[in-house]
Amino acid sequence: YLDKKNIDMLKDFDYVTGCEFVCAYENVPIEILGYGIDVEAAKKYLDVYGVTENTLERYRSDETPKVFAKHGVKLKYDPNSIDFTKKCPMVLEKLHEVILQDPVASQFLYKENPNLLNSVNAFLREGLNNPASKIFIAPHKVYPSYQKITEVIRGLGGMPFLAHPYQYGENMNRVLEGVKNCVCGVECYHPSSNTPEKIQYLESFCHKNT
Repeated sequence: YLDKKNIDMLKDFDYVTGCEFVCAYENVPIEILGYGIDVEAAKKYLDVYGVTENTLERYRSDETPKVFAKHGVKLKYDPNSIDFTKKCPMVLEKLHEVILQDPVASQFLYKENPNLLNSVNAFLREGLNNPASKIFIAPHKVYPSYQKITEVIRGLGGMPFLAHPYQYGENMNRVLEGVKNCVCGVECYHPSSNTPEKIQYLESFCHKNT
């Protein structure tokens, strides 16, 4: 969210305030954008009720080795090597690095989905956050529901939009259909919507459901 200093810097420009809220649709972690929100009220809400990055990272640190162990793969990962007092402990990056350096773990991940080895984002979106993946760690247990978050955004004077649908991979259409009655729109232009066909698909979905 924007702090007062940044807002003061933008006072001579036209802009729309916004905040990305992490939540869950059923068992799929998603993001909802809150456009036009009351920034100060949003900050107060997040300070009290927001799920911090450290909370998420600690959950990933605890659950990822467990889900690998269920499939007979013991990760050479030491959670004590992570400083959880830092704002961004970088657990995902560390876990991904450990897997890439371990032939057994990397072979297991390759058989599950070769793309999981390509980037930390794919490891998260297509693996840990994907209910269809063998390494799904059920992070939705940590997040508030999308219904709750859309209510919060409206209570803050904002308009909820579903963020970057293509980031949800094979769950995209299920998420689109599931949240369409609770949001004002969909983020059609995003690096994950990287072809004209993808953008057109999202725009068509919006027009059909206006």
